[in-house]
Amino acid sequence: MLHLTATFNNDALEPKIGFIATNVVPFLAKYDPSELVITQMSGGISNFLFKAEASDEHPVLVRIYGKNTDQIIDRENELKTIAALAEQNLAKPIYGEWELGDLKGCVYGWTYGVQIQTEEMKDRSVMDMIAKYMAKFNSLNPEGTGLSTSPAAFAAIRKWANCCEGIQLDEKCLNAVGVGSDPVSWILQEADMLEGTFNNLNAPIVFCHNDLLAGNILILDGQKEVSFIDHEYGHFNYRGFEIGNHWAEMCGDFQDQSMYPDEDQQSYFIQRYLYYFNNDKEASYEEIANLIKEANAYAVVSLLHWGTWGIFQECNSKIEFNFVNFVAGRFSHYKTLKEKVFEKYDF
Repeated sequence: MLHLTATFNNDALEPKIGFIATNVVPFLAKYDPSELVITQMSGGISNFLFKAEASDEHPVLVRIYGKNTDQIIDRENELKTIAALAEQNLAKPIYGEWELGDLKGCVYGWTYGVQIQTEEMKDRSVMDMIAKYMAKFNSLNPEGTGLSTSPAAFAAIRKWANCCEGIQLDEKCLNAVGVGSDPVSWILQEADMLEGTFNNLNAPIVFCHNDLLAGNILILDGQKEVSFIDHEYGHFNYRGFEIGNHWAEMCGDFQDQSMYPDEDQQSYFIQRYLYYFNNDKEASYEEIANLIKEANAYAVVSLLHWGTWGIFQECNSKIEFNFVNFVAGRFSHYKTLKEKVFEKYDF
């Protein structure tokens, strides 16, 4: 994999993207950067994303890492992850890393498809496609990949919370977030409590995408199947986190709690997931019930996880996005769902 470090005497972003693509991607090397069509992609709230394409060639995706995101994302692990996924046909290849002045990023292959919309996530045909691909994705074999198989959820929460230590949120932000004057201490206490409680579930550790919101799921062109994109948070994790986080993302960026899947929708998704995970074998009632419990428990964890991430982004990101409302939505839903889960289940 190529590692490009260079300088570029032009402040405009588009020529930089063309320069990066033609210097990192072998099949684009024959082109002048000005010959590439550069399109900024919408929807990313961690990074800036650009599609770079030349005539008669497959497009590539050029990612510019968000400000200070290397504090919360292990970039070495991300590159290993994409390489491992590509080896098992679960991701497009990564062509290289690059560094251009104060900008850093990577370049990888383009996936042809249409992003699903949040309101489509509970459509049964879409749920079936997602369950099928998730089961395949969660079956990644770690042998020879160099990836750590320790679960990521609580380690990430603590790492991100510690990155927020000393950050001063103004009174308006603190009131919106709604967890008191010291969010970091609250987050760490909640994480300790949840980890101690949910250890009793003995949830299997599988390879997880960990960020299956609508924008990271594509329905492939001309096919009745999906693929996942944007693997920067990919890591081995609790199986229930993958599913529970996906359910929480059905509520959208700002968490419309009424959109969380109901019991019938949860049961359908789990039945289909286990059917595919068990190589087209129907699961027992007990297996289904246990995984529903596991997924709801780790949905609670995912809300704390992404709320913590949002605090860091509010204080660091240059991307135009309402991170305060994002955090407020996650923590509000966290409190509501935690209460429901603890009332319904014994741990």
